[in-house]
Amino acid sequence: MLNIYIDVIPDNELNDVQMNNLKLARAICGSMGVYNVYAARIYPDDHRNIVGLYSVNKQAIYISPIQLMKARDTVDTVIHELAHHVSKSHDNTDKYKESLKIVADETIMRCETGMYDRVLTYVNW
Repeated sequence: MLNIYIDVIPDNELNDVQMNNLKLARAICGSMGVYNVYAARIYPDDHRNIVGLYSVNKQAIYISPIQLMKARDTVDTVIHELAHHVSKSHDNTDKYKESLKIVADETIMRCETGMYDRVLTYVNW
């Protein structure tokens, strides 16, 4: 079994770009029922580069600070992790792939209706 260690980064240690993108991530996740969203360093035992993680036990999403440098990377990571939340499945399963499409479509629809406008103004694409 793979062990993963998570080192949450306090908001006040993020730069302005990272914080604005984290606010976008929190807005998207909150609109889909996930309210625990953190910047974090993620260290797996096998030393893979993991840029995002959804914790089923904590119902939390953790995002690597590098993914918070561009809004596109932030949104990609958030959609990926939210699909785990919705599907309760691992990558590449049919249930996960279905959920990925649902989450992406919902995110686009919510963007189009202006749901995230208050945070989109400040993000770095």
